[in-house]
Amino acid sequence: MKKHYLMLFALFSLWQINAQVLNQNAGWPNPAWTVTGTYSAAVGALESNPTSTANFAFDDDDAGNPSADNIAAESPVIDLTPAFTAGETLLKVDVQYGYRYLAPDVLRFEYWNADTAAWVAWGGNIPGNNTTVTDLFCSIPKTAYTTSILNIASFTPTQLSGFKYRIAYDDNPDGGSWNWGFCFNSPVLQSIPPPCLTGFNFPSGVFTPSTCDGLTPNQVSDVSYAGDYFTVAVTNGQTYKFTSSVPTDYFTISTDNGASAAAFGTQPLTWVSTVTGNIRVHINTNPACGTEDADRTTNVICGVLCLTGNLYPTETLTADTCDGTTVNVPIDDAWAGEYSNVEVFSANTYTFSTSIATDYLTITSADGLTAFAVGTGSVVYTPTANGTVRFYIHTDAACGTSTTARERRIVCTTAAVLPGCATAPVPADGSTTVPAFATFDLSWTAPTTGDPATSYDVYTGTAVDNLVFGGNFTTTTIPNVGPVGEYSFTIYWQVIARNAAGEAIGCSIWSFTTEAQPTDTVDYANLQWPPTASIVQGGNTTVYGRVYEPGLTDTTSGQAPGVLAWVGISPVGDNSNPNTWTTWIPATFNVEAGNDDEYQAVIGTALAPGTYYYATRFTLNGGPFVYGGINASPPNNGNFWDGATFGSGVLTVTPAPAPANDECSGAIALTAGGVFGDYDIDSSNIASTLSTQTPNPSCGNFNFTTSGKDVWYSVVVPASGTLTIETSTTAVGGAGMDTVIQVYSGDCNALVAVNCDDDGSPETAFGLTRLALTGQTPGATLLIRLFGYNGTTGSYSISAYDASLSGATFDNASFSYYPNPVKNVLNLSYSQAISNVEVYNLLGQKMIANTIGANQGQVDMSNLASGTYIVKVTADNQIKTIKVIKE
Repeated sequence: MKKHYLMLFALFSLWQINAQVLNQNAGWPNPAWTVTGTYSAAVGALESNPTSTANFAFDDDDAGNPSADNIAAESPVIDLTPAFTAGETLLKVDVQYGYRYLAPDVLRFEYWNADTAAWVAWGGNIPGNNTTVTDLFCSIPKTAYTTSILNIASFTPTQLSGFKYRIAYDDNPDGGSWNWGFCFNSPVLQSIPPPCLTGFNFPSGVFTPSTCDGLTPNQVSDVSYAGDYFTVAVTNGQTYKFTSSVPTDYFTISTDNGASAAAFGTQPLTWVSTVTGNIRVHINTNPACGTEDADRTTNVICGVLCLTGNLYPTETLTADTCDGTTVNVPIDDAWAGEYSNVEVFSANTYTFSTSIATDYLTITSADGLTAFAVGTGSVVYTPTANGTVRFYIHTDAACGTSTTARERRIVCTTAAVLPGCATAPVPADGSTTVPAFATFDLSWTAPTTGDPATSYDVYTGTAVDNLVFGGNFTTTTIPNVGPVGEYSFTIYWQVIARNAAGEAIGCSIWSFTTEAQPTDTVDYANLQWPPTASIVQGGNTTVYGRVYEPGLTDTTSGQAPGVLAWVGISPVGDNSNPNTWTTWIPATFNVEAGNDDEYQAVIGTALAPGTYYYATRFTLNGGPFVYGGINASPPNNGNFWDGATFGSGVLTVTPAPAPANDECSGAIALTAGGVFGDYDIDSSNIASTLSTQTPNPSCGNFNFTTSGKDVWYSVVVPASGTLTIETSTTAVGGAGMDTVIQVYSGDCNALVAVNCDDDGSPETAFGLTRLALTGQTPGATLLIRLFGYNGTTGSYSISAYDASLSGATFDNASFSYYPNPVKNVLNLSYSQAISNVEVYNLLGQKMIANTIGANQGQVDMSNLASGTYIVKVTADNQIKTIKVIKE
């Protein structure tokens, strides 16, 4: 029965009459704040510093692994005495934030107890609100967070006058971890009005939630008034969310029969119980304890949703058959503690289950933030729109995990009709003219029977019985497929139309075949020189080959069109037919040699010690490969390779001596510059051995103690106390190396680890390093231990630099070059005299070296083969590197 009563409440209190004393926005950027803690100085780790930017953001992923990171944004001292004197004794902090949580993260607010000189937790761990962002954590859509209430009524004068607070993060309180990150906007510290703890008890008695699944509302009453309170039985540690049908209603929770407030806020109010027993929940229209005699529905949602787990598999799952009875099993190796993305349609109703009847299931929105259905054994869900949902599996409502494999099962019903089959494939079924070495489009015509298709599953394979799923597409064209890379190669493919009812049935398998290989071959090819070569490991040699084709190489100026050339290298010790080799290095045009065109390639750089064999390979207009050999006896004539008279060249690679800086005592001194390019040096760890110095590196150290190959460098810390140490590819490019650097202070006999970096460089192709050091002692010598991940050896460039050392730099605004692409002559102009110009191909070979000695100069590139070249321009001891395309 609806209640009737009349109660009088004060509409305004002294709080509303008197001005609020404490309402302080942190006002980021604010240099009065400080960033404290022990955390990685890797580039990209501290994404945003609140002393100089509007956010506090840290990327634990970019901090590297392993790295023990604890970092805090700390306020200046805030004297609470005036607020306390004005009767403001309840404090909170409001903030907007984004956070991707990963256990065992701790992210929370803390306040300073000046009496004990210790930080005290101000509430529990801040919950994560994102599961997808992996970098630039300020891009996470922000949500609001409010701390628990801090009652300062019993604070001493010292605690009041010495108060400050901070946002503190620790990626693992027990050590180091490799987690994600967070971003905060500027927080606001303010006092709050006295809690609303008066009212009429309705409904009477104690309400006990019957369902605790984190989703189901337990209705308290549908005739609650603002000004009521109700009593709820709670359990310590359980999470409760209190809601009202009036969006602006204000809840206050009391655990001591109305004597004080444990939590309050605008609905929905989420609270983790600190007691087991009965609590009061007061309803008001606002923080001023407003009342309203109007019906509203009040609910309690008990429990925590199980929204944790890893995505498996990465592809989106579908229900192929939607007839209300067929059990679709898209995967059979799911674990509890994982989720899958599932495509759903609003025309369907879905029943989700697994092969383990006791599993606890949760269905959520595609972003994992909104739950739609939960339950044990199976759950039923009817989408309101087409899209994707997450299908979580746990062992129980406590979000338990298990690595026991289980099936994901989906049964669905639909009012839709299956689509027909797609028709009119392009390339046409049976076509034999599809390009072998160029891209092409796949397309088809949408089905004209059944309900319209919403997407298409495409399968491809080399036979009708081994088709493999290639992807799901929402259009009827897939552009730029291929290239196939082989002549006369047949591919089978099938397009299966899909809609809410499932997938089309009985659709044809089509096929197409790439074009036949042209039959053109050159009239003559050889391995010109050398018949034998010997290099030290890490070195290289240039191999030459010639080719002749009448009407082309004997008549054209420069490189004849249609000819491609390579130099091949055999497996170590394998003097076999070159047509079985797999390592082929593209050769570039060198010169016209009579009626022949001569090509060249550099080989050997990455080879281990041993004996290898090499030969040339040519093709004309895409025709069959022909191979060039050389006669081992003087005068070493060449011709087509036949394995007898004309065979392969012989390359001997001898072991390299250990580098001079193989041991700590031989460390190469780096000169610190203003930027990387000031004093970078090309170097190598080829033939290095494992040093005995300890401590061993703290990062990137997989198999280091058994296969590590380290070299050493030293550098003097500049007056600024900051220094960046970075690796890159060598000055002329080429293959990179997955480098790791460990920096020490002390000397070779007593090393002290300073910091370590594995993949701190923004480069991603090789795994290069960049380590930013701060707070170092000016004038001190640091030792740098560089090695390749998992025993890797190779070449790289290394440099140490700091902006405080910046001097003269290349004035880009005063430099120009044209044309680009260039056919013949490259023109250069600069505000100062250009001393010299060097041109390198992408293999690192120096092709041209010119001395200019003037503000303007030219480089004749007419004899170079078409392709991309690196041009290094030197002026006033500064180097400018540009990339030029030769037509």
